[in-house]
Amino acid sequence: MNSSAMQLVDVFVFRKTVTGVEFLLLKRAADEEYPHIWQCVSGGIVPGEKAWQAAIREMHEETGFRPVRF
Repeated sequence: MNSSAMQLVDVFVFRKTVTGVEFLLLKRAADEEYPHIWQCVSGGIVPGEKAWQAAIREMHEETGFRPVRF
């Protein structure tokens, strides 16, 4: 049996407000695979990279944000 593992991270960006918690969702572009789908920040883990490092990198690449806490 041939098996392969995908090395991916999903990042759930949120903030606390006086009324509760807000989550960031991103809408995929029309010309992307799975167009117009809402999703959290996600991406691949680069060889030699830890999952937490990939999460911080992907968050910055896709949103320009840096985590306040991680």
